[in-house]
Amino acid sequence: MRPLLLLFSVYFMVGCRAIMHAKYAEPYEQEAYYESDDANQDFSFKGNNYGAYGGEDQRRSASAVQSTSLTGGMTTQDQQNTYSKYKDNNDYDEKTGEKQAQQPAARMVHYNGYANLHVARPEEVVEEIVALSKTYKGNIERRSTQSITIRVPKDSFSDAFNEIIKLGDVLNKSVTSEDVTEAFTSVELRLKTAQTTRDRLLALLERAKDEEEKIKILRQLQRLNEQIDIIEAQMRTLKDLSDFSSISVDLTAKQAVANGAQQVEAVGFSWIHNLSPFENSVCHSGKRLELSTPDEFVALHPKGAYIAESADGTVLRATRLKNDPQGSSGFWHDSIQKRLASGYGKTESKEIGQFQSITLFEDSDNPYIWIIAVRDAGKYIEVVEAYFPNKEQLKRHQDSVVTAITGGAQ
Repeated sequence: MRPLLLLFSVYFMVGCRAIMHAKYAEPYEQEAYYESDDANQDFSFKGNNYGAYGGEDQRRSASAVQSTSLTGGMTTQDQQNTYSKYKDNNDYDEKTGEKQAQQPAARMVHYNGYANLHVARPEEVVEEIVALSKTYKGNIERRSTQSITIRVPKDSFSDAFNEIIKLGDVLNKSVTSEDVTEAFTSVELRLKTAQTTRDRLLALLERAKDEEEKIKILRQLQRLNEQIDIIEAQMRTLKDLSDFSSISVDLTAKQAVANGAQQVEAVGFSWIHNLSPFENSVCHSGKRLELSTPDEFVALHPKGAYIAESADGTVLRATRLKNDPQGSSGFWHDSIQKRLASGYGKTESKEIGQFQSITLFEDSDNPYIWIIAVRDAGKYIEVVEAYFPNKEQLKRHQDSVVTAITGGAQ
């Protein structure tokens, strides 16, 4: 009889310990889960009695999930929610219980066409291109008496470009594409994260009792809303670039070409002639030189060529090229000025940080402005370009662009 009583006592004690552990330990485990979850957020306030860290609302939440089943510690509602999320996923086949092959997401590509046409009357050709842009339901980004940039729907880009190059003798032409899918996905993720953080802050604000804590939350909400506005503008810019392609046209009068003397270029300087405010070819040919992107711009590629663009068509580019022949910043500035300045109405030279820059103003009634800045970096030369469609964009973005150039490589 004694052994049986002893065995019974042991089972009784073990059972009591198990019950006590389930009663007291589990709430702490649940609270630890909530604290860990919110610890990953940027905005949190430890030590108060209303926030994410052990607040009364979360103690109630912790208690609510104590009655869990033995199937992985999930409540019946948790299991239903998990199943619904999985069932609603497009790649789940409910009949077979297997995943279906995912369809690749459509790529977001911005096409950029450029042509230099040899024509008899540039102003008349500009008007023809304006009419053509209307035919294809596009819009005029900028125009002058000798050049024009239009945006047309992506699906009409090829037809519009082919019609434009028939308007004169082609001296030069190119078509480039910039895949902005990865940039859009990255910006979209940042937006969702910022919106989620804002929702958490608003929930904290509703539960806040202390006025000082309310002020702290409101200040962080203000900063977060400003960031969200910037991110949303970047998303709109990328979406617009994907939906509408650019076509830029330089028009050269036939007499100007006839009077121009042909020159044989020395080895190592040909890249200067390939520079264009409307093309990214030189930027793509070098190594990536990343700048601090101004808030009103969005970088088109996380890797490869550094190209950033604003919603109004202002473009910032940067690259590293071989310093061959070996030259100083002043040497390369003078080389660029010697080869490009004669084609522009006005030029200005100045230092921007460690860069020597030349600013070129188109010779027209509504000129575009093009800044080229160079810096001797030993084995390489760093080249930064900024294209402004007109003086209004120059006034709007010049300070932030100069700040980016001054800051140099990031």
